[in-house]
Formats: sequence, C-alpha cells, structure tokens
Amino acid sequence: MNIKSLFMKRDKEQDWAKYLGLSIQSRKQWLLENCKTNNVSIFTDDENEQSSGIYAELRGVASEAELEKRLYSKLAFKNSSNANIISVMSCAIAFISLIISIVAYFK
Repeated sequence: MNIKSLFMKRDKEQDWAKYLGLSIQSRKQWLLENCKTNNVSIFTDDENEQSSGIYAELRGVASEAELEKRLYSKLAFKNSSNANIISVMSCAIAFISLIISIVAYFK
C-alpha cells in the first residue's frame, strides 16, 4: 500500500454523523433510510410522470403514511417468504424421516 493513497481524496464523502449518532433523526428520515436499504421506492406514483430519464430525480417524495405502508408491506412480504421457505424445508425433512422410518420398519 502506498503512503500517498492514505491521504488521497476519496470519491465519496464519509458521513461520520451516521456512525457516531451526532444528529437527531426524524421519523421521515428513518423511513427514507429503511426504504432505501430495503429497495422500496420513495417517490410518488403518478402515471403522468416519467419514471426514468433526466426528470426522474425531480419527482416528489411520498408522504410518511405512504412510505410506512410500502415499507411494512415489503417487510411483511420478505418475512412471509422466509416463513414459506422454512416450512417447505421442514416438510421435506419430515417426509424424508417418514420414508426412512417406513423403510426401517419393513426391514
């Protein structure tokens, strides 16, 4: 590692307040961060607006209630998907153990 690389300017600025907790976070900021981490759209849904192109960044942010509804529905969908995967795995294990016990019974 080169010593000059330690002091070079990085492309992205580091926000230390996020790690040190220096700023007080509002409810909407918390919702926006959680929506971004869970890949939920934070913009208003209007069929007349363009969703891509140069004007995509100028769209308005949805209200807190709408963001909360979208976030919680996404999290509920993720949790139900995980529960379904776990139930399929447990059903497969139970079926395999049933087959093993039937084979052992008839030996």
